[in-house]
Amino acid sequence: MHLGAGDPCDDKFYAEANDIVVDLLAKNGHLLKEEDIVHSYPHDWRTHKPVIFRATPQWFCSIEPIREDLLKQIHEIKWEPAWGEEKMVNMGVTCFICKYSNIRRRKCVQSLARASVL
Repeated sequence: MHLGAGDPCDDKFYAEANDIVVDLLAKNGHLLKEEDIVHSYPHDWRTHKPVIFRATPQWFCSIEPIREDLLKQIHEIKWEPAWGEEKMVNMGVTCFICKYSNIRRRKCVQSLARASVL
């Protein structure tokens, strides 16, 4: 995670950043109490490691104006695997029509029919 040049927690794993934050709060007189708490936490079922949730930039838009067109276009696509078509219909077209090769090069289209350009 990148917080900015000079930030003491920049590019640190959460466990290391936790200690830095507690030290900074104590140093600045803002730490009210420090206590270790044992609690359940989501773990990956395969690796049994904790799942870390990160805040990421995101955006949302309404597809209502093009919803019917999207539903029709689902049937015009050659699906690999074939069950993808059924999944899209059952999801109610709550899909993203964007591809990010990296965050600076976004490609978005207005319909599934034009998604082949991605």
